[in-house]
Formats: sequence, structure tokens, C-alpha cells
Amino acid sequence: MKKAVYWLMGDKAGRTLVGVWNWLWGMPVEAGGQVAVEVAEESLRSMQESVQNWQPQSRLKLQPTSGLKLSMKKKLEKCKPLNAKQ
Repeated sequence: MKKAVYWLMGDKAGRTLVGVWNWLWGMPVEAGGQVAVEVAEESLRSMQESVQNWQPQSRLKLQPTSGLKLSMKKKLEKCKPLNAKQ
């Protein structure tokens, strides 16, 4: 099965897939070596890029909601005296 996965997906992806499969089933993962280190570094870079791309996008999406929160607080403050009289 391992040879078929390596043939189908290539060396790096095959090692990763077989390692994940073994880890999921509690079997020993084969010794890492240079390929595993390269895959881990590539994965780390990818995650760092994703986080860097996510931060500005999340700020842009949160800015309008913070303005809405402020306007809702002002409206609630206006309504508090009306609710107290009833």
C-alpha cells in the first residue's frame, strides 16, 4: 500500500500521508530524515503566511462591527431613561 501511495502522490506527500495514517492508528511513524524536516518547514511557512494574511482581513471585517457596537451603545444609553420611567 505504501508504494502505491508514494507512486500516486509523490515522495513528500506520500510520506506525509503515510505518517499521518500511522499516527492516527497509533502505529510508529517512520524515522523523519531530511524529507520530513523539509515538509515540516514548508508547512510552518504556509501556516505563518496564512496567519499574516488573516490578520489584516480580520481587522477590516471587525472595524465596521466596532462602529456598530458604539452606535448601539449610544442608542441604549438614550433608551435607558425612557425604560426607567415606565
